[in-house]
Amino acid sequence: MSKMWKVLVVDDEADCRNFAKSVLESKLPAQVIIGKNGEEGLRLARKEQPDLIVLDVMMPVKDGYDTFLELHEDPQTSAIPVIMLSTLTEVRVHMEGRPIQEQPAHFVEKPVEPVVLLRVARTVLGINK
Repeated sequence: MSKMWKVLVVDDEADCRNFAKSVLESKLPAQVIIGKNGEEGLRLARKEQPDLIVLDVMMPVKDGYDTFLELHEDPQTSAIPVIMLSTLTEVRVHMEGRPIQEQPAHFVEKPVEPVVLLRVARTVLGINK
């Protein structure tokens, strides 16, 4: 039996959350947990200790970049890999002038293509097929 991966998807748009949940649960052995904003995402990450976090950049309450930095700085969540979802323009605005250690290693451009999200998630999780 293959491992069941725990993935946290954090996005303020219900359509995007549902899309990512559907894609990941249908193509991976994954349980997807949903967060609606950065604050909720941080709380769920600490509580659930997911194997992977899929995080939107542009959100109210706490944006994805600030959420990423808090995850990165917290010893409880710093080792959890993060895939950021964003348009290229949003990434440039948020990452400009930031030190490399403050930048997520994985990005998927919006609008998200299912095959791209799956490829990056499999790579990050070390799933070969």
